[in-house]
Amino acid sequence: MNSYCLKSGRFADFCAHFSYALFTLSVLSLVLASSAKANAAVYRYDNHNRLSRIHIGMVTMQMAYDDAGNRTGISSTIDDYDFDGIPDAIENAGCTDYMDADSDDDGISDGVEDANHNGEVDPGETNPCNIDSDNDGIQDGTELGYESSDSQDTSNIFQPDLDPATTTNPLSADSDSDWIPDGVEDTNHNGRVDSGESDPLDQDTTDTDNDGLFDALENLTCTEVNNPDTDGDTLPDGIEDSNHNGIRNNGETSPCKDDTDGDGIRDDVDPDPTGNIDAFRTLIPAVYLPLLLNSKE
Repeated sequence: MNSYCLKSGRFADFCAHFSYALFTLSVLSLVLASSAKANAAVYRYDNHNRLSRIHIGMVTMQMAYDDAGNRTGISSTIDDYDFDGIPDAIENAGCTDYMDADSDDDGISDGVEDANHNGEVDPGETNPCNIDSDNDGIQDGTELGYESSDSQDTSNIFQPDLDPATTTNPLSADSDSDWIPDGVEDTNHNGRVDSGESDPLDQDTTDTDNDGLFDALENLTCTEVNNPDTDGDTLPDGIEDSNHNGIRNNGETSPCKDDTDGDGIRDDVDPDPTGNIDAFRTLIPAVYLPLLLNSKE
């Protein structure tokens, strides 16, 4: 209260009420300013410098545009900062980034990869935290034919599919099951069959020695491409590895060992050539085992 109000009895009551109101207004202004700072709007722009999102507290508004760049709509959501369909709480508890709708930058938004939005990689889903779910060297979005990302958060790491008319399987490292990984056939990993590349959708059935095993498989295993009976026991390699999967399963003899069970009797004359062996043994280096097992799923 100023000195004038203290000295003037005529205006004492007015001054008292005015000073109180002024004080209250000052406090309220400070509170509002603090609240506004805490919930200050955050504006985000897309690659075309268009306003794409507005974040205010827990509320997110997202703009939609047509191909000509005209804004066609505005949608809003609560507790989904990046607008990918997965609640922030679930993203914070998992591997995805609640502020990035495409955490692994493969061109596919997290909410599309985690289709049921439960924060886990379930059967049939690609991994939103792994740019290459099947580890064949080709990004998930590229394998699925994405020419452009479906998320404004995707970085320039993403490789667009240069031939979206053909797509490989992002959950199988060998889409055509010819024992040659997709990323080996599509060597530059751009989704298109370029000069000097083989087609990851065209199974290479070359079998030089006609033993029933593809050359590509024999190049991975202990059998020989130019020898139909690698171990010399008179049993063709493709007969011994009867399901042609590069693994000695139960009941199969080894095409790389003439006495599979080591009992001193060669497989072709042994009445029980696998009698002393349990389970299976791989015929290939362990590093290739995941490829062989997954490619037949």
